[in-house]
Amino acid sequence: PPRPEELQRNIYRDDYEFAENLAEKYLKILDLGRYPGNNLIDALQEKNILIFCYDLGDFGSAASLIGDFGAAILLNKNDKPWRRTFDIAHEFFHLITWDVYPPEAVYDDEKKGKSEPEKYADTFASSLLLPKKSLLDEVEKHEKEEFGLIDFITIATKFKISLQFLTWRLQNLRIFPEDEMERIRVHPKIIELNKLMRTKEPYIPELPGIYITQALKTYQRGRISKLKLAEYLNVKYGEMEAFLKCYSYPDIEELNLEGVST
Repeated sequence: PPRPEELQRNIYRDDYEFAENLAEKYLKILDLGRYPGNNLIDALQEKNILIFCYDLGDFGSAASLIGDFGAAILLNKNDKPWRRTFDIAHEFFHLITWDVYPPEAVYDDEKKGKSEPEKYADTFASSLLLPKKSLLDEVEKHEKEEFGLIDFITIATKFKISLQFLTWRLQNLRIFPEDEMERIRVHPKIIELNKLMRTKEPYIPELPGIYITQALKTYQRGRISKLKLAEYLNVKYGEMEAFLKCYSYPDIEELNLEGVST
């Protein structure tokens, strides 16, 4: 993560403004484009941030960690796609501000409620996934006076976020009045919509591609055995070939070619 002084947190009115400006900064750094949710995973993995996706049951939605290995985000495979998109952005804030907010200050539980850093992370995620200018441009494409549920659904789908998340952002930016946004949030068709949108769920592999690549390189260089490779990939020895095909790699033995001279 960047050093705290590089983030210039002290120049902002409060930590919410800090989070919003940090999102604007990283929109440019990562070159996320008009619809950031569509490019976020690839952009973070380009920065060598590992993204794992496992069935966590009811344990939680997401987590992040920085260690000697680098940085990583863990997602819950059971969550809806738009929830995972939001969680990635939320956890990315924690990675950026790892040295700003101590781990013990970050929590979200039934007894204590949501900590302030968790609220800042939500603000960051909202600003990152729904940039003000992009959102205003999108709204202007529709007839504002005749904005219907289908228009909100269209925008939410483009940005890969939930309809509820979209309405809160539109409300906070004062693009639409609060009562209108609340009416959309409690619309009886929302539950049905959530079920339909789940069928478009993008595939996120359990292990990040860059992790697989590094493991294969380590094996190819003779630093680990094939058995140890299987352990790192969390797959049975005899299922290695089928597993690698899911990541578009050939059988492990076919990778042991002599180096190509340049």
